[in-house]
Amino acid sequence: MRIDLQGRVVIPGINDAHTEHAPSPESFILSITPESTFDGVGLALISAADESPAVTWLTGTVGQQVLIDPAVTAAALEKVAPGRKVMLASSTGHAFVFSPAALTALKIRRDTPDPVGGSFERAANGDVTGKAFEYAAWNAERRFVDSVSDDEAVTSLRDFASAAIRDGVTSVQNVSRLPFGRYEKSVRHADVPLRIRMIRSPGTDANGRDRGEGSNFAARDRERKYSIVSGTEWVLDSPSGQLNFHTSEISQMLADSLAANDQLLLRVENERTVAALFDAMKAMAGVDWKSKRVRFETDREVPGNCGDRGSGERRWAAEKSVECWDSCGASFAWRYQFVSKHHAGGHGDHA
Repeated sequence: MRIDLQGRVVIPGINDAHTEHAPSPESFILSITPESTFDGVGLALISAADESPAVTWLTGTVGQQVLIDPAVTAAALEKVAPGRKVMLASSTGHAFVFSPAALTALKIRRDTPDPVGGSFERAANGDVTGKAFEYAAWNAERRFVDSVSDDEAVTSLRDFASAAIRDGVTSVQNVSRLPFGRYEKSVRHADVPLRIRMIRSPGTDANGRDRGEGSNFAARDRERKYSIVSGTEWVLDSPSGQLNFHTSEISQMLADSLAANDQLLLRVENERTVAALFDAMKAMAGVDWKSKRVRFETDREVPGNCGDRGSGERRWAAEKSVECWDSCGASFAWRYQFVSKHHAGGHGDHA
């Protein structure tokens, strides 16, 4: 059979090896950039508060200069946007700043203890100031996205799938902040023509990691014919390279993965973290790690013999991953930007 494409290009379906789609509550996105000063953020908040209903979240992305400013606290946000739920994400995605109304909505008290793998900035008296880092931030983000209705979650997933398919993406490996049970439910009900690998991304609390989230779901189910449950992701360090978990906990992650026969996906930012991981893997004698396909995900230069895969024309709208094998037996995935004429911000809903 011959088909006249009328000048169109046909390519194989693209597998997007790292997406972070999650639904988002109704939000007013601030007109700020990571380069904005806190004065600029304040002006944007005043304007947004005037232009949006009182129940609407005010969200935006800030850079390091705002994040590290000791004057930027929940109290400071309250002064410029009284009573409003404000959530400012760091450009790295590893930290958030919340207003008092946002802290209340997300069930963060002034004396909420630090979770394993994360922390809250605290005043001299020990009270939470409004800044949350690593798993303290992501636990709060999970509550934020969990506030959507089931219908909103399904609609968001359908929009995500439609955008992906328009770009030639036919399968995705998605890590969602939506608690896993609700995410799996939205995949079943959305019934989209997109192959979705649902990767677990559990939270933590003061007592430890949630090691059971999503473990009761079968890999395949006839109600989600195009999608599978596979893999568990943990974020091992901060952008500065500070470990989120003790090395003994990293060893436990590896052991949990072996016991469940489930691929382990690990976000890493620093070479020392990679070295600690390899040490933990080598200490578990007799394991054929290549067959287990432990995957490291990073924005940094990839060690080993993988070469440079992030240069040239590869500039993608959403974060894309290319997977290769390192000689030590771990799978590396790293992300690069490709700006599409159709998208400037990727497929996912962003706060």
